[in-house]
Amino acid sequence: FHVFLTKPCTVPLGDVLYVLVEEVRPKTLRYLIRFWKQDGTLSAEGHLVAACVRKDAMSGKMKAVEIPARFLAKIEAAPAELLAAVK
Repeated sequence: FHVFLTKPCTVPLGDVLYVLVEEVRPKTLRYLIRFWKQDGTLSAEGHLVAACVRKDAMSGKMKAVEIPARFLAKIEAAPAELLAAVK
């Protein structure tokens, strides 16, 4: 897991964090993350990609695998109007 920040991030009390599923793929989920100030202005936005992986017992290496169907069936991308919404 790697995180690259261009500047330190703090969230003041009362600000709002939204985490939306932006894209669903067979092996990954892409999230859209937005921080909103109390006055309704967008203060930060970023993306996070999570991959479903399996560790190979012999090599110890991780390999991307398909998200199990029972989970994938319960996940859908957020509606376009929420993904595009900027107050």
